[in-house]
Amino acid sequence: LCALLDINKIPCVISKTLETEGEEQPGKRSTQLKPFFLLTEREYVYLDANPLPNHSYYLLLSEDSVITRLFLRSNEIGDEGARLIGSALSTAKTSNKNLQFLNLAFNCIGDAGAAYLAQGLRLNRALLYLSLTNNRIGDSGAAQFSEVLREFPLTHEEVVERRKLLFQKEAEKMGLVRNAITEKSLPLFLTSLEQQTKEGLLRLLLNRNDFPHDCELYLKINELLEHRNPFNKSEEAAEEEPH
Repeated sequence: LCALLDINKIPCVISKTLETEGEEQPGKRSTQLKPFFLLTEREYVYLDANPLPNHSYYLLLSEDSVITRLFLRSNEIGDEGARLIGSALSTAKTSNKNLQFLNLAFNCIGDAGAAYLAQGLRLNRALLYLSLTNNRIGDSGAAQFSEVLREFPLTHEEVVERRKLLFQKEAEKMGLVRNAITEKSLPLFLTSLEQQTKEGLLRLLLNRNDFPHDCELYLKINELLEHRNPFNKSEEAAEEEPH
């Protein structure tokens, strides 16, 4: 795994558990590699600002991976990297079952990459949070995400494979702050949200895109989500800057 990830090219890798979240210390490389083999279900993996030329982050998302939170901000991930990550999230025959939180903010993902990620969400029922803040996603990519937020028909192959999977969760949060989405995409998101059950998306962050903040459809989307989650509005500001 280390060879495939080109891990020697990564200057700093930090892994932490919930119990030690406030005590992380970058250590020597020999100790930094250890978490890749001794991860527990409560661990987070941070690879922010560590661009890899072979786009091998997807190797951390294998079907049997136990990583639950993965941070890949500022890694120059483009559409090809998004394709690999989308395939790791799910295909008709495989699905990552443990990753709940994926942060892809401040990368170079465009509409094609958004389509790959949306495809990866079709049969993935583990991921609860996806951030794509500050990428290059426009209306075409936004439309792909709106499709997977509503009920959609499965292909025959997906129907067969679905019977083998446990569908227990739906995504709770999606962040699309600071992209290139216009008003054209807002009706699609609104329709998808209205069709969801009460267990559907709780937070959809769309601020700082190419439509006015007082746009009627945008206000309707926020009003609908505030009924589901009163904290939705206060989280928009926190989504705009890298942490």
